[in-house]
Amino acid sequence: MAALANAIGESKLNPRAHNTQGEDSVGLFQLNRDGGVGTGHTVERLMDPAFNTHLIIAEANGVPSFRSATDLHTAVEVFVRRVERPADPAGQTTKRFKIAQALIA
Repeated sequence: MAALANAIGESKLNPRAHNTQGEDSVGLFQLNRDGGVGTGHTVERLMDPAFNTHLIIAEANGVPSFRSATDLHTAVEVFVRRVERPADPAGQTTKRFKIAQALIA
């Protein structure tokens, strides 16, 4: 649920989303090609939703506090801060937690 809320927050689930304003982030999870999870991958490859999701899951699996999260808020907060790493982590945690809550309501 935390990952899905982040994908909605990042791209509105548009696998072809491409942000080039101040960064080069691509796909469902807006993987940054300039020093982020998307480094070393082409734009087209990152627009493949299966590949984009595979990369973010691998990143999340490398964060023990995400794997051990026992509640939704903690999972969202860790995913935002340690996996996705947006510019405004506090604000995005609040926003994405609301998205996750709406998804399970």
